[in-house]
Amino acid sequence: MRLSQIILGLVIMMSFQGTAVENATAPKAVSLQRELLLLVQGEEPVPVNASPALCHPQDQPPSSDQIREWYFGEHGCQLTFPTSLTAIVTTASEGISKRLYESRDTQARLDSVLEQLEQLAVSGELSLQQRLMVQTTAWELAFSLNDSLRNHPERAPALETTVCHAFRLLRATEFKPEDVRSLPSNLAEIPRIANAPEIASAVRLLTAHDPAMIEITPSSDLHADVLFGRFTPRIFLTVSNDSEREALRRYVQDPQTQYQDFANMPKKFADFQAILVLYFNVLTANFTITPTAEVAFLQEYHYSGAIADNSEFVDIARKIQFLTVAYQRNLNGGVSGSAETLLYKKLNQNEMARAGLLDVKPGVPGMKVTTLRASCLKCHSSEISVFQTRQKRKVDFAPPLVREWKELLTPYFKEIDTKLKDGARKCP
Repeated sequence: MRLSQIILGLVIMMSFQGTAVENATAPKAVSLQRELLLLVQGEEPVPVNASPALCHPQDQPPSSDQIREWYFGEHGCQLTFPTSLTAIVTTASEGISKRLYESRDTQARLDSVLEQLEQLAVSGELSLQQRLMVQTTAWELAFSLNDSLRNHPERAPALETTVCHAFRLLRATEFKPEDVRSLPSNLAEIPRIANAPEIASAVRLLTAHDPAMIEITPSSDLHADVLFGRFTPRIFLTVSNDSEREALRRYVQDPQTQYQDFANMPKKFADFQAILVLYFNVLTANFTITPTAEVAFLQEYHYSGAIADNSEFVDIARKIQFLTVAYQRNLNGGVSGSAETLLYKKLNQNEMARAGLLDVKPGVPGMKVTTLRASCLKCHSSEISVFQTRQKRKVDFAPPLVREWKELLTPYFKEIDTKLKDGARKCP
């Protein structure tokens, strides 16, 4: 096990024990948010089965067909998956009703924290960004618990108080239209804030609505489903070569191009580039899902040269690069009315990750993990995966960021909206 991971695990375990000390100096809202995250995720790291790429980071990956074993093999080692206090997607997204049901002490502490945060929200003591972070966690918790209890009704009597605390906190953190407008439209600042100059030229094209970038509308419902409607995805495509850009535009607008052909664009156009941006959604009056212009997550994948139809995994792995930027919760303070620093981090592609969209600490030990790069390769090695998720759908293409936000909310968001309203009605 790497020394850095051992240290990180110890720091995380100690952070919960140190909450009482931090309360003396940290603003109450920040301290409560930290405690909420630890209660939701559990303070102890979880043992996981790591691939060789994680277990031997100093070694070079194989240049043969062994690369799959390197990234995804089971004969690596056991490491620990730590709790992340700064991530905006938590273990709650996979359901925590069983853990709360089995630990009444954790449930009672969680109820207390949710109630205290509700009091802060009602009294107006949460800054705009604090309210966004509290609401997005309460949203994740309320939706997850409500869904879980439909499948496990035997737990409902014991957990209905916690569910209602989460829904009442959602109601208390409701955003008014002027609040939504006050959240920053900050895509242009992401390369600087996240120290990611590699993405600067692409972001300039996006914010200038340059037709060199093409936006897919609507996106698939995958992100809305897995992430409970908390984010609105926008997906953009381009190629590096100017002459190829016009050819790409003609291709996606050609009525003869079939839906299944779109996924194979990296094999048709050299130096293909795809960018996903997730924007925060908030809940306005009556639990209405409303998009904002504040960035939550950005990922780019970029192919070098062309991808042949018969390319092997190892060849594609050499040609594709990923860049991932994620919002980081600011747990360093900030009071109502103050300008808070927004934090974003360019993630290390060699760090631990789960293979899949939902990269959170596992709820059970023994799960397989690999590097973030390997996880990205699994989904994006040779196809534009947005065309391979959920059902086939009618898509349109437009210059970037010209479509109105309301056009991006598919009917699936309405289903989530309805579930939130139905859950809230059960709670006075």
